[in-house]
Amino acid sequence: MRRGQSRLILLIEDNVEEEKLALKALKRAGISAKIQVAKDGDGALTFLRHQNRAVLPDLVFISSHLCRDGATDAIRQIRGHQITSRVPIIILSSSGHTLETERCRKAGADGFITRADEIDKYLDELGIAALFWTTANVRDEELT
Repeated sequence: MRRGQSRLILLIEDNVEEEKLALKALKRAGISAKIQVAKDGDGALTFLRHQNRAVLPDLVFISSHLCRDGATDAIRQIRGHQITSRVPIIILSSSGHTLETERCRKAGADGFITRADEIDKYLDELGIAALFWTTANVRDEELT
């Protein structure tokens, strides 16, 4: 990302309440990045295909429980395109099941945040991840 361009986070979430919770976490963390919400993997891929390298998301948060096309399918498709293959992907889960975690990691997820019953901890972890990937992280093209 070049100087002066804003940061972008893609949130892939098909549950309205979980979407609100994620947006609350980002607001609470003071994230100034633009948030693009997709309701499923197809919507996310359509959005990503219409972006150029300069405006790719700095981070993708994806629900592990996407009903329509599944998180692992969406992750594989994001990883399968050259332009999006290196975009960080963090899974958001309300369960944290080991099998679910392993499937998402094998598909190419970079991290996993579990909500469980500790909402404040979840909000903090989501905010910290967003802060890292949108402020502290430097893309390869920024180094050139």
